[in-house]
Amino acid sequence: MPACLPRRIAAIYLPDLWCELGTYIGDPKDLPLAVVEAEMSAGEREATELGKELSAVNDAARRFGVRPGQSVAEARALLASLVVRGITQPTIRKALGAVAEVVLGFGATASIVPSDASTPLDTVLLDLSGTAHLYGGEEMTLAEMASRVRELGHRVRAAIADGPRLSRAAAAHGSATEVIVLAGQAQQMMDPLPLDVLPLLRDRIVWLNRLGLWTVGDLIKLPVETLPSRLGDRWQLALELARGRDDAPLI
Repeated sequence: MPACLPRRIAAIYLPDLWCELGTYIGDPKDLPLAVVEAEMSAGEREATELGKELSAVNDAARRFGVRPGQSVAEARALLASLVVRGITQPTIRKALGAVAEVVLGFGATASIVPSDASTPLDTVLLDLSGTAHLYGGEEMTLAEMASRVRELGHRVRAAIADGPRLSRAAAAHGSATEVIVLAGQAQQMMDPLPLDVLPLLRDRIVWLNRLGLWTVGDLIKLPVETLPSRLGDRWQLALELARGRDDAPLI
């Protein structure tokens, strides 16, 4: 890639993917559903016995206080009628692979691999550097990609930014279903977002919230010398991302 060509990465984020895969034909529309990650294909059945944390819940379950991260027992205590099903990684990857096939015609490289261990399998990333103008520009390209993925039956949020972590953050937390983060303006986009967009351990985020730090903008106001003790081993990566810098490769 020429040095003068700006890097532009699209994220096709599927917020309901796990629940979409866990929904069966014939399920009532108001079925309260939660999904856990299963180890084997047999996990595609009812999975209350798996005893794992919930990976995803649908809107019907959220109305009763059920949230990802709760154990099956905790969730059942809130909602006894909750349906819990297991989904395997191969099933998730197959669905993301189908999405990647749809959008790959718009860019040179697509990826379904999370940028780090804290990022779930729910996003297809596409390198649009130097290609979006072929399809009418970034706005038209993003709209067309999102439309094609919606035709597969998925709910979609999409964004384009300077790197994969930045584009997923914009897609997952942006104010619109399709977001274009102009080159060089990623920090402004990151400032109001919750700390969950940074590659930090969950217990660190909870601790920072207790200190009154809720957004990325709150965090970067702290003295740099205090960040290693506050953020842990990945403080430099988190700080770079908070400042709108993202050079993570597509795998």
